[in-house]
Amino acid sequence: MTKYDEELRKRLLRGDAIPEVMEWLVATAAADPWYCDGGLTELEATIWRDLGEDYKDWGRKLTRH
Repeated sequence: MTKYDEELRKRLLRGDAIPEVMEWLVATAAADPWYCDGGLTELEATIWRDLGEDYKDWGRKLTRH
């Protein structure tokens, strides 16, 4: 589990906008070279997978035009 899991859950549970939470998570991970040294929780892993899939979908949509 990363040291950011608790903060991630707090942000989601209090109803912060998802794009803002994702922006915070990406910025946090980018600023910490040891972000996932302790492994990811199931929630974190799911979010990162979803972000990756969303990025791939975005890229596919760009190439269709």
